[in-house]
Amino acid sequence: MNRYENKKVLITGGASGIGRAICHRLASEGAQLVFIDRNAESGKSVEKELEDSGKPAWFIKAELTNEKEVEEAFTEAEECLKRIDVLINNAGAAVGENYEETTVENWNADIALNLTAHYMLTRLVLPGMVQQGSGAVTSISSVNGIQALGNPAYSAAKAGLISFTQTLAIEYGPMGIRSNVVLPGTVETPVWKHRVEARPEVFELVKSWYPLGRVGQPEDIASAVAFLCADEAGFVNGASLTVDGGLTAGSFRMIRDMIGK
Repeated sequence: MNRYENKKVLITGGASGIGRAICHRLASEGAQLVFIDRNAESGKSVEKELEDSGKPAWFIKAELTNEKEVEEAFTEAEECLKRIDVLINNAGAAVGENYEETTVENWNADIALNLTAHYMLTRLVLPGMVQQGSGAVTSISSVNGIQALGNPAYSAAKAGLISFTQTLAIEYGPMGIRSNVVLPGTVETPVWKHRVEARPEVFELVKSWYPLGRVGQPEDIASAVAFLCADEAGFVNGASLTVDGGLTAGSFRMIRDMIGK
């Protein structure tokens, strides 16, 4: 399948986890892509993985919370790709685990990376999409954006990203630009490393929340993104696609505990 043949794609947070899976998935479908990440070592590693598989991509190191670095990364990406057909706002991380542990400093850090960074890059990409009369912007939010599941600053940013996406859909849809957002549940990525180190059984415990009996894999999210950004999703705009194995469909664990099965 070559849904992305001749498509020029820009991805943030592409050096690990969900971002890495998106890079591999879209490259496998013919995309020419640039990905941005703050981790130089991991970024170069993914760049080499793609090159070795015959699907070259460009890696750009940048701190996405720094406006100057975002502007420089965008300029470099535009020089590499010549135009941007698809923007995937994926970069994200969480600091404060609960409200008590949340300080002004880590609140601001979570908002900056998970919301403001996406605004800054999207603002730079949109004029080119407007000029060409087409484009797709897909952002990675979280089920934390629609339910209270810890990480309050991160969750607030992810909720904001849903509203941000809806605003783009309404204001830029008439110009041929679609904007959608993906809401993953628990995904087994390096972000969970500190929790796994503290509690090696954590994924086994978390699986019990999910009707499908497992947590997500990065490839699950990459598949959703690949659909939303493709031309076949041409009438999908302003959508929030939940990819969570049924977590937010209802209280699976409560029901199971009540009926004893």
